[in-house]
Amino acid sequence: MQMIKAIKIVELVIFLVSTSTLCYAGAEEQKSSTSLVQDCSGYSQSEKKDCLAQNAIETEKTLGNAERRILSDFAKWDESPQFVSKARLAFAQSAKAFVLFRNAQCAYTSALAGGSAGNAHEILRLTCVAELNRWRTKQLLDGIANLPLKKGDR
Repeated sequence: MQMIKAIKIVELVIFLVSTSTLCYAGAEEQKSSTSLVQDCSGYSQSEKKDCLAQNAIETEKTLGNAERRILSDFAKWDESPQFVSKARLAFAQSAKAFVLFRNAQCAYTSALAGGSAGNAHEILRLTCVAELNRWRTKQLLDGIANLPLKKGDR
């Protein structure tokens, strides 16, 4: 009975996290959030944790690719070097701040499992990590979407 209650709590918190994490994003991101939870929902709690861990790893790789693209686009940006340097510095600070925010937010989300048994805390944390990584990736790519590049680099 306690395990069923814990699973129901985890599912509720995952739903709340997946819908509230992206409250600033559009319907497309919310759909991906729902699909993340659904993709891993047909498994046992242990398998669900493994599925969500894989999603967290994949979204971390995608985020890393977006960050590398930004740095590459900065090198091609049709802007004076002082402003490119300023943007690089701001980006580096933003990336560090995001990691701190993500870790704190996901620790908080995990704590919402309270005294739940099993993998509840880790399931919540991994869901949060994947969702925030997806949100950050979109935010970064949207930010450089219209960055004017030098003529030879378009």
